[in-house]
Amino acid sequence: MYPTASCGMDVLAHALEAFTSNRTNSFSDAVAYQAIREVAVWLPAVMKNPKDIEARGHMQMASYMAAMAFDSAQLGLMHATGHQLTALYGAPHGQTLATVMPHVMEFNIQGGGKSVAKYAQVAQAFGVFDPNRSQVDNARRAIGAVSRLSIDIGTAKSIRMLGGAPSDLPKLTEQALLDISGIFNDRPASRSDIARIFEAAMENDKLYPPPVAKL
Repeated sequence: MYPTASCGMDVLAHALEAFTSNRTNSFSDAVAYQAIREVAVWLPAVMKNPKDIEARGHMQMASYMAAMAFDSAQLGLMHATGHQLTALYGAPHGQTLATVMPHVMEFNIQGGGKSVAKYAQVAQAFGVFDPNRSQVDNARRAIGAVSRLSIDIGTAKSIRMLGGAPSDLPKLTEQALLDISGIFNDRPASRSDIARIFEAAMENDKLYPPPVAKL
């Protein structure tokens, strides 16, 4: 089921990045948001029952919609950074996107741009939106929902778990700066910004807390 999980997170990354890129439009927003809703509901269902044809059909449609969205609105820093992890460590594409996903989302929120409002909508798609909270709070609830999904399906893996080490950070950062996907990110990223994203994903201890030991 790991290939299903990895591919599912790839679909989610396509949709999230198209939904928040600097080239969004009404068409890309519509299909990207629906793709996010489909993933939120149906990826856990597929992982629970791999023979659920209805769930797989919904994920197939989500994949198509997410692809249409990013074909129209492009991608972002998840792909600019994730590509480098696949290239260096040979990890599956969807896995490397899952590794950097919450950290890129956190970076985008800190920029205070349109990603904050868009991620608040993502919280709605995942059913964790709280109308009594601010947009920033709801945006972070979206990060929490994405992180929980990744934990539940087995893709919450740090760069170190993929075989990386802190000594790899300069090379990863330099390569990410050359990746064209990054220019479409809602919040522009400097060399130091990208380095910090990789540093956060090295252990994933901030957004993927280690499990509490059972007594």
